[in-house]
Amino acid sequence: MRDEDFTELVGSIEQMKAIRRGKLRPGRVTEFPEPDVAALRRTMDLTQEQLAAMLGISIRTVQDWEQGRRSPRGPARALLRVAEHSPRTVLDAMAGRKVTQGGAATKNSSLGGARTRSTKRTRHRV
Repeated sequence: MRDEDFTELVGSIEQMKAIRRGKLRPGRVTEFPEPDVAALRRTMDLTQEQLAAMLGISIRTVQDWEQGRRSPRGPARALLRVAEHSPRTVLDAMAGRKVTQGGAATKNSSLGGARTRSTKRTRHRV
């Protein structure tokens, strides 16, 4: 590593420490708003049970998100953010349909659609 790069790196670390101590304001702040899970679920025309099955989570988790007791995290949050911008694409992908360039969806696997009720029950440990 070149000396000037190392010096810049050390300067960045010192700046980070000063921001964390409240002695310096950050140059920019990036915020990602919480997804409105209930509104998104209604837009996608899904029940709480269907959304939970689609994400592989419990219905209680969906209820907690919708009531504001908890917030989506990790991959679920990322998928919900994508669904806010393109709900049809997410529904097609989760149902195993591949969207062609013309916009038509074709069945890509034996996965059922979002409205298909699964007979398999998954237990989630808390």
